Amino acid sequence: MKPSLKITALAGGVGASKLLLGLFEVMDPAELTIIVNTGDDIVLHGLKISPDLDIVSYTLAGVVDQKKAGAFAPKLFTP
Repeated sequence: MKPSLKITALAGGVGASKLLLGLFEVMDPAELTIIVNTGDDIVLHGLKISPDLDIVSYTLAGVVDQKKAGAFAPKLFTP
């Protein structure tokens, strides 16, 4: 039996989300723990905005266009 490798990643931003996406493709996602930066979070007009958490979540969910850093995939968003 092959031993499992558990990884804890500190993440924030577009670059980290791309790295995490690569890790998800080559390892068991259950063995990956992600700690996302919240230092840039703000409250604007009563709404809590978490840019790093958002981009990491959206990238791992597959809704980010990898050709345009941080943009939604064209098939998912029509202005």
